[in-house]
Amino acid sequence: MAVAIRDRLAAHAAPRAGWIEIAARFRAVVRSEVSDWSEKKLLYQKFIHAIQSGDPPDPPASKKLSDWLAWIEKAGESAE
Repeated sequence: MAVAIRDRLAAHAAPRAGWIEIAARFRAVVRSEVSDWSEKKLLYQKFIHAIQSGDPPDPPASKKLSDWLAWIEKAGESAE
């Protein structure tokens, strides 16, 4: 029974794994470029609203916040 539960949970979580890794990369960029906690919180919320089911689009390779914000806009458009 435990195997069946684990497999079922893994099947639902697998599409989100890519988003989790990308969220960590985005957080690192935000932390390096933004000092104001309120602004950070707004940026994190933007990211959360862009999350969609399935695999995420390819994230930017750069560590520039502007590139990430453009990526979030694209990801959010496809989530709607």
